[in-house]
This record gives sequence, structure tokens and C-alpha cells, in this order.
Amino acid sequence: ADLEVIVRETKRCREIVRGLLDFARQTPPHRQPTDVNEVVRRGVAIVMNQLALSQVSLDFDLALDLEPVPADANQVQQVVVNLLLNAADALGGAGGAGGRIHLRTRRAEVPPRGNTAIRAAACPKGCDLLDPSVRIAGFPSIRVLRRAGDREVVVHLDPVYGRVRHRAAEPCDA
Repeated sequence: ADLEVIVRETKRCREIVRGLLDFARQTPPHRQPTDVNEVVRRGVAIVMNQLALSQVSLDFDLALDLEPVPADANQVQQVVVNLLLNAADALGGAGGAGGRIHLRTRRAEVPPRGNTAIRAAACPKGCDLLDPSVRIAGFPSIRVLRRAGDREVVVHLDPVYGRVRHRAAEPCDA
């Protein structure tokens, strides 16, 4: 029975050391499908003793329906470790009164760049720049004038942030 305990503790120590070495190794970011909950668990394993010394308890509420996300697991783990250590420090640090950290993962929908339409646009004099007569991808364009030498050219700008579907009355170089 004593041998089993020694073997189990040796394996546990080996995993902790491997995790610390992976955490400390400087590598270029590598985004790949990542299980966020697994990364959180590895980060917790690294700081668990520090939390115990600080008399900080940890509540887990990890969402079971999370799909892998494209991320660098080491960088996410560094964030988790830093957040946990900062939270423990805020609760009083080593020798402090301690406290409780609630750790939760959830699925969040974040819109990608390029789907928020500009709903109002005005020049410095207060003139409305939205032009409902020229629509780009279903939205009123933003009408601006561009100087081309001694002439002015009408350019209709895509009103959706990040997209570039502009239209000009005549070709322009930019």
C-alpha cells in the first residue's frame, strides 16, 4: 500500500513539473482547437497549492457544452494562472484572511469584425451622410466627396465596419 502511494505521488509530481515546464517554456503562439475547460483545469493544478496557502477555496462551474476554440493553450493557461493568483492576492494573499474564488466557463457569442452597420453619419456641419438611394449589402451607404485634382468625385462607402465594398462614380486609385 505504501508503494502504491509513492508511485501515485511520483506520477502526480511528474505531471505538475511537466505542467510547470510547459507553462514556463517560451514558444511562438500556436493557435489550434483547444478545450478551454482542460486548459482551466491545468492552470488550477499549477496554482492549487498557492491558493491553499492563501486560505483561498475554489468553486468550479465549467460548462459541459463548450466546443474547442482556436487558441494557444499555453497563453490561455498563463491568463488563467495570472487571474487566479491576482484574485488570491486580492483576497488577502499569503497569511491573509482567505476567501473564495468562483471559476466559471461559458459559451459566449462575439460577433466577428464586419457586421455592425453604421446607423448615423454626419459631416462637421451636421449634414446627413447616409444615402438610402445607394445601398451596399442592404444598408444605406455613406456618401462622401473625394477631391481628384480640381474635381470632386462621389464615393459611397460601405457602412459596415471592417468591410470594404465601396463604390465610386468613377475609378479612383485609393
